[in-house]
Amino acid sequence: MPQNAPGSLKEQEYWDILAHVLSVAGIAAPGVPLGPETAESTRLAK
Repeated sequence: MPQNAPGSLKEQEYWDILAHVLSVAGIAAPGVPLGPETAESTRLAK
């Protein structure tokens, strides 16, 4: 991702996309920071 330049986003941009998708799906609260340092301790609910 993106399709015309795979792997071209910065690592945090991938985390931000994941956080947004989880928020839209109602699995994570909006605005919760997500990244390699916080991923393990982030609580997901559904």
